[in-house]
Amino acid sequence: MRVRLFLTALSLLPLPAQAIAPQSVTYYCTSEAAGGLKYDEQLKKWRSINFRTGKAFVLKLQFLSASKEKMFDFEPSPTTVNQFRVTVTEAGSSKEKNCINMNDPKAPVRVWGDGWVRCETVFTEYRAG
Repeated sequence: MRVRLFLTALSLLPLPAQAIAPQSVTYYCTSEAAGGLKYDEQLKKWRSINFRTGKAFVLKLQFLSASKEKMFDFEPSPTTVNQFRVTVTEAGSSKEKNCINMNDPKAPVRVWGDGWVRCETVFTEYRAG
């Protein structure tokens, strides 16, 4: 059985209400909540499950480029999309892990106008905003 862990990480530093600035930056983050789904063999259905929150971590964003794009065809105008190389380092460690684009592991992590960073390492999804 594969259980996927989702971490929602909120930065201790205030982030802008719009997009994350197009610059290289480092955030110290803590996990506020962690949860996911688990298949219950007895009930024969999926149910929610809570996990212990992970350790604090450092989220490092290296700015690569920016472009104007439409996320959906029906949008009236393009939105700025910032592209970053993202790494995660757990508190107390010096080992950086690449945090990859969830849709295309070979592409940089893309941050749309909503300002949320979404990426993943092995078995962990990070969302910060």
